[in-house]
Amino acid sequence: MQEAQGMPHRGATATGSGRTYGIAAVNWRESAACRSEDPELFFPIGDDGLSLRQIEQARAVCHGCPVVRACGDWALRHAEYDGVWGGMSAEERRSMRRRRTAGSARSPEA
Repeated sequence: MQEAQGMPHRGATATGSGRTYGIAAVNWRESAACRSEDPELFFPIGDDGLSLRQIEQARAVCHGCPVVRACGDWALRHAEYDGVWGGMSAEERRSMRRRRTAGSARSPEA
């Protein structure tokens, strides 16, 4: 991978405040720990029983990922409804979106 072409280097990390990352937002997937995993791991069918175990296995990959924050932010911004993204299950992201929506509805206009 070549940084000159906008590709992050292998050791790139996602740091920053909210929307700014140490790597290009478009290329965060290049450094994702899940790239070497079976994609099915991140898309359990259901949210109980064996699916809970699968979600925890996917989260274990996410917790060691240098771009976990960028991944989770992307999933929230793009309303990704299925799978584990950024260490969050689909239900956790739905809940977070509801809290954000409720919070913005209560915020006074400036």
